[in-house]
Amino acid sequence: MVECGPNRSVAPAFAAKLRRTLFFFCVSTSVLFAVGSRQLLKVHAREAAAAQARLVAAALIPGPNGDLSESVARVQDQFPRLIAVGTLRVQGGLHRVYPDRSAHRDAILAVLNGEQSPSYDTNAVHTVTSVAISSPRDGQPIRAVGVVLPLNGSLSPTAQRAVVLFRHATHVSGWFEATSAFTLLAAGLAFISYRSQRRWFEREVSKPLRTIAHAFAQAENPMEGAVVVEPRGWRETTQIAGQFEELVWRSAQAAARAQNVEREGKRRLREREVRFDRRLRRAEERALVDPLTRLQNRAFLEQRLEELFTQQSTQGADLSIVMIDVDNFKQYNDNHGHQVGDTLLTFVGTLLKGSIRSADCAVRYGGDEFLLLLPDTDSRQAGVTAERIIKLFAQYARRLEPNGVLSISAGVASMAMFQCETGQELLAQADRALYAAKHAGKNRVGMQPEAAARRRTHRLPSNPAA
Repeated sequence: MVECGPNRSVAPAFAAKLRRTLFFFCVSTSVLFAVGSRQLLKVHAREAAAAQARLVAAALIPGPNGDLSESVARVQDQFPRLIAVGTLRVQGGLHRVYPDRSAHRDAILAVLNGEQSPSYDTNAVHTVTSVAISSPRDGQPIRAVGVVLPLNGSLSPTAQRAVVLFRHATHVSGWFEATSAFTLLAAGLAFISYRSQRRWFEREVSKPLRTIAHAFAQAENPMEGAVVVEPRGWRETTQIAGQFEELVWRSAQAAARAQNVEREGKRRLREREVRFDRRLRRAEERALVDPLTRLQNRAFLEQRLEELFTQQSTQGADLSIVMIDVDNFKQYNDNHGHQVGDTLLTFVGTLLKGSIRSADCAVRYGGDEFLLLLPDTDSRQAGVTAERIIKLFAQYARRLEPNGVLSISAGVASMAMFQCETGQELLAQADRALYAAKHAGKNRVGMQPEAAARRRTHRLPSNPAA
């Protein structure tokens, strides 16, 4: 049994050893992190400088007699950090410097003096050397990086090489300083953690062990007096810590489950909203589309007409409306039945959709009446469109009624014709023009009676073959 007493115990030795181990671990971790970070930053800086130098070398195009002045000036616009470029002779030695200044020449010679054995692998970092250049303004030195590599990525051992001189990246120095500051901060936090752990270990481990060792010593030598010891103090503390850790773990699990439930609820809610919006759009589209002709219906016209009228008025553009009516449709429908009449109306809808642009709109106004909204179209162009529709319908109608009973009449009105203040007024003008065409004998394009002085009513021949 190991002898223990009030002045001699295994607890202080064990505590001291653990404290030393923790201290050396914190210090060594901080030092390794600092050294490794700085080394990685240096390697990254070398690789970045070499990669940018290869881009510059690839972009240099020699001029007459191998001159690179214009090419270097052009490349400097793309690479602001580029200071100068020096070309080397094949036999060795500096040939030319662009731009040719004494400070640039001295810096390039310093890079050449630090060059190691050349490598002709275009993917390798050949020579990356840090130099200082005197500033022509205030004489303060400028940190620069020089890279030696073959021009245009040539792999030949006899290829001409160049020295590309860059201004040192300021962010690399910043990273060095940030790494050093972070290392000092980490070391300070490690020292504070070490002090805290030391105090905790002294209070919760060393002191109870010393008390127990002292109690054993007093039991062996009762003359020194009894010491009251609570041997379960450390056990109860450990149990409380374990229960607290379990409580924290369960709280984290409950929070994770709550987040999952909330995430799943939001996902389902979004899916329901998307499905509802999709169904709502489909319902709105069905409410604005005529089920027989698949054209827009009158409800769509009431929503869109004023908006389109205001838009065209604001832009200073014209807007034309063409009202179309199938002549003698009631007679044809009564003679052949509603199914045949619906087939004819379906054909008219197909004809109208195929005769207009994507920006135009065809509407079934009601019964056998149709309407065309033609933005950015004047009355003359609208009249041409209406005449083309009448002719195409006549070709189809000859096969149905050779006696020429079926035809189409149209009325045209445009914003440039009348000083209308609303779309409803323009619609009324087109309706009057359609009535005028009907009154004039049908199968024609009519203009508004007030515009007769400017445009006459076009009469189409009743016999298209004539």
